[in-house]
Amino acid sequence: MSELCAMEVDSRHQGAESEYMRDFWIPLNNTVEAFLHPSSQTSPISFQETFTLVYKCVGEGYSDRLHCDLMHAVNKYLKNLHVELLNCLTVAVADNARQFSLQDQGIIQMIHKFDSALADYIKAVKGISATFSYLGKYFAQKKNYKTLEDELTLMFCIEIAEHFIHDILSCVERSPPFTLEPALLSRLFHNLQIVSRDLYGTLYSKLFARFVADALPRMHEADLNSHIAEVHELQAQMRRELDQSKASFAESSSVRNPAHKRSADECN
Repeated sequence: MSELCAMEVDSRHQGAESEYMRDFWIPLNNTVEAFLHPSSQTSPISFQETFTLVYKCVGEGYSDRLHCDLMHAVNKYLKNLHVELLNCLTVAVADNARQFSLQDQGIIQMIHKFDSALADYIKAVKGISATFSYLGKYFAQKKNYKTLEDELTLMFCIEIAEHFIHDILSCVERSPPFTLEPALLSRLFHNLQIVSRDLYGTLYSKLFARFVADALPRMHEADLNSHIAEVHELQAQMRRELDQSKASFAESSSVRNPAHKRSADECN
């Protein structure tokens, strides 16, 4: 008798699992994948259908399972992204700029990849948070939980940003001007502020202040003189770096075109 009861319970469990996967998670997972991989061929269901499925799924008692599967899907995406960013640092890149080593070129390539992935991830998080809003509301009300958007952005910091932030900031600090496009840097630092909830801006305030408005605390009159001195020092540093870049470029040009150098000397 006990064996029959156990078999019946197991059968019900398998049936519930099959129902959850078929009716809820598979179509919802397609939507999550479409947000995380906007260029993929995955066909997501509509916002209304997604919201309805999430509502029914929570109502059927699958809220914890749905939340767990959602976090797992996003975490899997971030781990794959982590590997891709690491590959940028290890793959040899042609040394087109004499002042940079191969490692520096790899970091710059990684920064471009990081910037693009971060911008796409922020868009994906907004979409996921909106379509899964009922799940987020359930956890916020019933379990005193943080919002889905907060949880997903924190996940990016833990899985991605914390592993690459020091390489990124170090490269930005020591690179000559315009090594990285100003628009890219502005977008990158702004988005880092978003996912870290201003934490990185607080920890690295001086560097962030170069690209993000209001990264530094509000200035008082007593701070003006020191601020002016910092601006002058920054301008002087940029001029020195620009002069070094010009000298390096002139030297490399003379090495590549010795005939041009001789003709220039003859004219003189």
